[in-house]
Amino acid sequence: MDVTKLTAVNEHLGNVIHVPYPHATAEGQKTCSEHPRDMAIFFGTGFRNVPDLDWNGYIGRVNECLQYMRERCGDCDLYYKPHPAETDETSLLNLEGFQIIREKNIADTYLQDHHDHIKYVFSVHSIVSATAYSLGLNAYMFMDVFHGIYNETLLRWYREVYFSEMPESFFIRDLSASLHENKKALPDDRELEGQVRRMLAQRAGTVWFILTVSPLDVLLSVVTMVRRLEPNRRIGLLLYRHRRWDAMNLDDIRSRFDEVHVFPRAFYSLHPRRLLQMLRVARAVRRFPIAPDDIFFGFSGYEFLENCFISYHPRVLRVAFWTYRSFLCHQNSGNNSFFRGRQYRFTWASRVYFRILFPLLGLRRVLYLQPAGKDRLLFAMQRYERPMNEEYDYVMYLHA
Repeated sequence: MDVTKLTAVNEHLGNVIHVPYPHATAEGQKTCSEHPRDMAIFFGTGFRNVPDLDWNGYIGRVNECLQYMRERCGDCDLYYKPHPAETDETSLLNLEGFQIIREKNIADTYLQDHHDHIKYVFSVHSIVSATAYSLGLNAYMFMDVFHGIYNETLLRWYREVYFSEMPESFFIRDLSASLHENKKALPDDRELEGQVRRMLAQRAGTVWFILTVSPLDVLLSVVTMVRRLEPNRRIGLLLYRHRRWDAMNLDDIRSRFDEVHVFPRAFYSLHPRRLLQMLRVARAVRRFPIAPDDIFFGFSGYEFLENCFISYHPRVLRVAFWTYRSFLCHQNSGNNSFFRGRQYRFTWASRVYFRILFPLLGLRRVLYLQPAGKDRLLFAMQRYERPMNEEYDYVMYLHA
């Protein structure tokens, strides 16, 4: 499939709203007195799972990045936070002078919990660096010093697509250069708050937040906002069970909602057991007690659970909260020269779902496309067949 022919936005509807990424609010932060000095954190990568990687070159270059931090972050305590997918990677790195963070939580909540004590955030290409920058922290990526070590097409995808909205100061290109602070002045959340207030005024029922696992920091900021605007409004969480929830305290999330409902995660698979689980999720959502006066605040986009809720309960006000970098990755292919000449294809399962199961189940059609040929190492593209703003009443794109 030629993905440059897919439409990004239906410009005639006028229901797309661009707002700054909400920052961690004071209500969402915790005081961490165990950190007397500022923190400089390197967020690791499960590099055993990275394809087409120069193994020895990667380990050596990461060690150079860690030395860069030792030399330029002398006023901070140094930390290394392993990626949830890491196994023994820390044993292969020179972490002299670094403390390993063992807390079992994901990066989004860690940044919020320790926000006031973090001075610098580094990674090779982790999304956590972009999240940290959006939260007003000094944040950087080392990916530009990994040419010849990473697959070059994959590095181009990161640079020209996924992280293309990030400023040049975000990318470290020379390990001999000085380190300059790049944190941005955070805008207040009044623009987003005004939009949320307008949505709440349109319905009086429960506000249902729909989430897989990310962007959790955005969701928690919007939950705090709704609580502040309407303290008596009932708020529920519809959660897609994801393996990453095993690495964090779900009870801490539950406490922020009046009710939480967890659904099993469904996969695009033709295996009978997986297929049956998909059908069970669809049936459970169809029967779920949603009132016409409720609101969906969706943070999972095209994921199966959210697709079921917005398809089976169409009278509810549907609002999508979507990071702009995800838009650039999955929906903007027709406006980015990187995608020209590249071919994507259905998997057998995704073709059956697209052609047969989605229509039979009464769901919006979702494209799940794998890159083909020489581009097979790129990330899959997943989006609604139609522009997202045709599937929701409002779409809010959150800019870094």
